[in-house]
Amino acid sequence: MPAFPDPLDNANPFLPKRPMLMDISRAKPSGEVNWDAIVASTQRGKVDQTKKVYDTTKYLAQTREEDPWPEDGTAVEVPMTLSNCRFKEPAPLDLIEPITVLCDVKSDASLPDSDCSVEFRLFAIFRENQKDNEEPQGQPIVVRLNASTSQTPEATFYVSDLLNAQTEPGAEIFLRAEARHVRKQLKAQNKPFPTIAGPTSIHRFRLSGRLFDPGRSFLLPEAIPLVQKVTAYHREHPQDALILVGRSSEQKTDLDLLESRVKSLEAFLSNRTDVWMDAFGPGRKGKDQWSLREWQLILKSLGFKDPSLSGRMEETTSRAIQSFQKSAEPKEGGKLSPSGKMDAPTAKELLRAYFGQEGTTVGKSAKLDQFTLQASIPDSKPVMAGTEEWIECMFFSPRVAPKAKGTLERSVYAKWLESVAGTVELETLGLNVQMLDGDHRALPNRKVVLKGPKEVETISDPQGWIGFVGLERGTYKMEVWRDSVRESIISMEVPSRSTVATKVLPARSHTEGTKQ
Repeated sequence: MPAFPDPLDNANPFLPKRPMLMDISRAKPSGEVNWDAIVASTQRGKVDQTKKVYDTTKYLAQTREEDPWPEDGTAVEVPMTLSNCRFKEPAPLDLIEPITVLCDVKSDASLPDSDCSVEFRLFAIFRENQKDNEEPQGQPIVVRLNASTSQTPEATFYVSDLLNAQTEPGAEIFLRAEARHVRKQLKAQNKPFPTIAGPTSIHRFRLSGRLFDPGRSFLLPEAIPLVQKVTAYHREHPQDALILVGRSSEQKTDLDLLESRVKSLEAFLSNRTDVWMDAFGPGRKGKDQWSLREWQLILKSLGFKDPSLSGRMEETTSRAIQSFQKSAEPKEGGKLSPSGKMDAPTAKELLRAYFGQEGTTVGKSAKLDQFTLQASIPDSKPVMAGTEEWIECMFFSPRVAPKAKGTLERSVYAKWLESVAGTVELETLGLNVQMLDGDHRALPNRKVVLKGPKEVETISDPQGWIGFVGLERGTYKMEVWRDSVRESIISMEVPSRSTVATKVLPARSHTEGTKQ
């Protein structure tokens, strides 16, 4: 059937247009209607074109470009973190030593092959007066990771060439480390660490002469002024390491005795009275057994007059001990018994007084070590003629290099000598003689006059002993007088270890020398 046009279709061009309902309506709006409110409600929800609108299109496009959606069949990447990048060695870092860098790496599962490496870098920061410069050191080190969820890879750098870096006076060098994972754009770094820069330099004090009694390791009172010069230098350079080296120019030197002497000096410098107390004990090896003579020397040096130096308990020695006991103030409190005998509490306090002399101890932070060496090694400043044995106090700045392990090897000591910047000679010359007659009986109360570079006079003690300190090098004549009669005269060189025996002159004579 043919379709008939809809008479109400106002869009049909073949039909006459009919008026719309609103066109033919004769109704008028009420005046009570709020048309402004109606219009405002229709605008609600529309964007205010005066405000800024964020377009996320570009952001999403960039995100997809940097981290594209995985293609079909591609495994999802493993999350990874780098943290706690640090140096293995404590600060300050010594540029002459290898520098090791560590970093903590964590992941959720075993790493794919493309992620199994971390790159380490090291930077040197030159902190100078006007500006700071930062320069990479060497090539980056790539470290292969293990198939583990948590690990700490490390890399070692060698930067000893920085010791010769051209910097202005007072400049400081710091090191900064960095760990990176390039593909994942991960990075961890540490704060700059201070370094020990500059080549090793050694300042040397050489102690020689009459530092000890013959055959003993007891440090004599006349050596104390030399020790005070050493400790004074250390107070000015407290960061320097101090190494004592016992040296000998003679092949026949008793190395055990030389080692005991170096240890004795080390104990004195570090205020270790227990080491000296052991030397007085019955378990002391060999002939280096300290006895009453050493106590007599200490008493005399501390100002307690008239103790004999014979090594025997005599009335003068007993009086000196008693005087000390009355004046001592033990650290633990109380008082010593004034018995005049050398008991254990008295010995302990007497050593404490001897060690406590002003300027004889290095600081508690001192890095102190000791060695002995018997070898002929070329030295730019050789010892003075006639010196057979000496102790070197070597101050190392800013580090000990090369290091001696266990024993001091000839090659290591030779390297030390190359780093010696200055040497101070501290020599103490003295003479200690026992006056005996032809039957080896002591000659007490003899006037002895020593003439030479210095002229000194003394009286022999009840055991015939005389002692001269503070002598100078040279030839001396020693005259022995009994009342107004000169009994004998003999020539001798100082320093010398010769033994002289005549009817009235010493059967045992030991001379050793000192110059400051």
